[in-house]
Amino acid sequence: MVKLIAMILFVLIVELGILFGISFYFEVDLLSTLFFGAVFFVFISYLMSSSGDMFTRGQEAAAFQASGGRYIPKYEKFTMQIGPFMIGSVLCFVVYLVLSYF
Repeated sequence: MVKLIAMILFVLIVELGILFGISFYFEVDLLSTLFFGAVFFVFISYLMSSSGDMFTRGQEAAAFQASGGRYIPKYEKFTMQIGPFMIGSVLCFVVYLVLSYF
């Protein structure tokens, strides 16, 4: 449990560091950078942690078509593995919400 919390905090610190760095380097509004960066990180973590969605089926269809085969869609249950990257990204968005109201 301690290792999971440490990984989540590490991901959160790295994401916030990247977003603060982008904000200061390009001299743009910090809250705008936090919002768009947090949404980007949440979207990327969603794509990496989910399976059985339209993105996965699109990749399977492309692979079948590239090999000359016929793609027959199969039912695959949607699964999502919530890990440190997903939780850290959501917490990054929560940090944006807290900073935007203060």
